[in-house]
Amino acid sequence: MDATIKFIEENANSITRSDEMYDRKRPMHIKLIEKFYRAYVSSAERYYGARSELLQAHQITGEAFPDQVSFLLTDNAPSSFDTHTPFTRIPIHAFDPEESGTAIGKKGLKHQEEDQEDLAQLLNENKNLNTRILIESDQVHKAKVELQILTQILTKMESERDAIIVQC
Repeated sequence: MDATIKFIEENANSITRSDEMYDRKRPMHIKLIEKFYRAYVSSAERYYGARSELLQAHQITGEAFPDQVSFLLTDNAPSSFDTHTPFTRIPIHAFDPEESGTAIGKKGLKHQEEDQEDLAQLLNENKNLNTRILIESDQVHKAKVELQILTQILTKMESERDAIIVQC
């Protein structure tokens, strides 16, 4: 019986120490979770902003060169190109460790990493599209200059033809 009482007292002390440690560390953990959440939201906002700009650039490129650009990104494109995010704020009780498990934090970090990878990929695609737009704009400019030259030559030839017809 004495051994049982001693065992219960030791466990009670251990539980008390664990509880005190939890109470000390909880505010720090909540701040870290909130910091990760803000970073995730910020990353998502940048992702959706870059995505909408990329979609808009892709649409403009498609309109300018309809036979050269395929619409790969329009499958799930929004009807209007705005930069707002579809996120709703998570209520503060979502950070209560009694109500949520640690798997949520791991999922959030995984999604943040995936979002950052997607953002990097979209930024790279945007850069490539901008380069392509510049190259094709230069080609369009050269074609316009050539068209003007050919129009001038045609006008000159028509006037020469009319002069020859008048002489005959």
